[in-house]
Amino acid sequence: MNFVTAKAALYVGYQGDFTEIRQVALDYCQGHDYSLEYIYQDTGSSQPVLQSVREMMEERAFHLLLIPSVEHIYENQLGQLLNFLIDAQEAHVDIVCLAPTPTNLYTQGLAIVPQSMEQTTNLDDVVRCLRYR
Repeated sequence: MNFVTAKAALYVGYQGDFTEIRQVALDYCQGHDYSLEYIYQDTGSSQPVLQSVREMMEERAFHLLLIPSVEHIYENQLGQLLNFLIDAQEAHVDIVCLAPTPTNLYTQGLAIVPQSMEQTTNLDDVVRCLRYR
């Protein structure tokens, strides 16, 4: 009997210990029946690498995106981070932060509402878009 294993991807920013993060990702995948198929490592210019991750999400190449922490995606740019999370949610890709303990962002009860559904004009409105389901 053949079993289909869901695919996972790992995105690693240029900060942090790649070897340790990769091992944590492999352990997580093994314990949750995922196959780590893609590794995206940033070398300092995150735009091209994150664009590749976005394109692969849209193509449904993987079902789970592992990241060391939320800060690894658009570290100081809240708007771009929220847009990335919206894209992942719309592509039905789960995101798991590996540090300090693996945490699935979407099982924390947060739903991200695209701007087309909620008119946002300032930071307070953006925060309101992160609402509990």
